Amino acid sequence: MRKMQPDSMAVFFSNKFVYSRGDINFPYVQNEDFWYLSGVEAPETVLILFPDCLKNNHQEILFIKKHDAADYALLGPSLKPDEAANISGVKQVYWVGEFELILNELAPLSKRIYVNIPEHQNVTFASDSMGQKAQAAKLMEHYPAHKFHRSQPILRKLRAIKQAEEIALLNQAVQITEAGMKALAAAIRPGITEYELEAELTRSFLVNKAEGHAFPPIIAGGKRSCFLHYQKNNQACGAGEIILVDTGARYAHYSADITRVFPVDGIFTNRQHLIYEVVEKALQELTLGLVPGKTLDEFNEEAKQILHYNLMNVSAVLSTSTPQYYGKRTLNGPTNFSVAHHIGMTVHDTANRYEPLQAGMVICCEPGCYIYEEGIGVRLENMILITDEGPHNLSKGIPTLASEVESITGKIAIS
Repeated sequence: MRKMQPDSMAVFFSNKFVYSRGDINFPYVQNEDFWYLSGVEAPETVLILFPDCLKNNHQEILFIKKHDAADYALLGPSLKPDEAANISGVKQVYWVGEFELILNELAPLSKRIYVNIPEHQNVTFASDSMGQKAQAAKLMEHYPAHKFHRSQPILRKLRAIKQAEEIALLNQAVQITEAGMKALAAAIRPGITEYELEAELTRSFLVNKAEGHAFPPIIAGGKRSCFLHYQKNNQACGAGEIILVDTGARYAHYSADITRVFPVDGIFTNRQHLIYEVVEKALQELTLGLVPGKTLDEFNEEAKQILHYNLMNVSAVLSTSTPQYYGKRTLNGPTNFSVAHHIGMTVHDTANRYEPLQAGMVICCEPGCYIYEEGIGVRLENMILITDEGPHNLSKGIPTLASEVESITGKIAIS
């Protein structure tokens, strides 16, 4: 509210239910910005922030849905006003049926309205499956004399700097991911399928109280490890291959994102070990560069040089293959993939990659090297908290040293 322009109000709409087929809906997921500001997970909810409002106790207003008889029979009781106030800290709570009436009363007291529409740097035109664009368009139609502003520039800066409570939740998500990753690693053996390993991972996440996966897990054996977003997870893992696992648990709305590589036989071959060591060394060098004052673009340029240098040091051994790595080339030629991204409530969290890193940001660092014809795709990814004292690896409990990875691989047999 302090960052909003004078005489302005901000209107935030919750996500809608999304239906997969027929009348079957996907599990409800709240809009991250709405949850960040309110803590309320209920659909059909609206939040108004109006710091200069002249009407008493209407600087913050929350509107919630009251279940009718049909809703009650299907879903149970709805959130009560006093419960919503306790969760959100917003004292003025109305039923959502009163939203338009109260908005019509307050809008003439403002000159500007902030709206929150989907924006993401990796999506050319963000979809409106949750309805935020349509709601914003409706406001613009009803109040054409107002000036409208995007809320994202403010929210991106706020969400990029993690508070102590957020770091604690991210740590919990990482710890759950660590347990799942180790359970998966212990079950690896020749002939096991990627979906069996996914089952081990999912079971561990759920018994450790995760909400589920932060994103569809990537469990890729052999040549499939060279596809950056492989998601079928339906093939058997052969002897002599490696398995790339890119996964993260979601806990209390916060996401982990960690990648490790395991040898199916429990021991890396000399060739696999060579490539693995190049990437592991790059990961350690790159981590030291995650410091305040540097932009992600500058960091990615440094990463290209470090990866290139490390690969050239073993160029004689690699002369029969063409290694491809993040920041320069993937299987299909030049891309905009990079070795680092923000993380928080979402895996690729909202942030401005052209602004300098600051203490409190959490960054995923993920160098990789891919040799498709040999079935060797190695990517290692840690979650790094930026601090004024230096980078802090939140995921250090999941080993990256080749010998330590081998020590946790293939230690149990599952039936």
